Amino acid sequence: MARSQEKLGELVEIELKDIDRSFQISPERVRRIALEIPGIDVKVETRKSRGKRPDKCPVCSKELDSLYAENLDGERIQVGFKCSSCGYRGEIEEFDPMRYEFVLTKG
Repeated sequence: MARSQEKLGELVEIELKDIDRSFQISPERVRRIALEIPGIDVKVETRKSRGKRPDKCPVCSKELDSLYAENLDGERIQVGFKCSSCGYRGEIEEFDPMRYEFVLTKG
């Protein structure tokens, strides 16, 4: 289990450099590859946002679906959003990825 994108990227690059010392890979690319591998679960911890809501998922760049709830006046309001591709979830004011956790789910 790696508790951050940078740590996982470092571990993968060390293994790849054993094969070819000139090989380089960015932590972001390692994250994107990990999202495609069955048996790896990527969890995202978010923090309060400083910007506007993202148009695409900040984890995998796919479309985001809006999440709605009904308030006490019976009005439907948006409370967050999620990615149906990678499972990322964000709230209206807290959606910036802060930390990734990579968990091997198959033995």
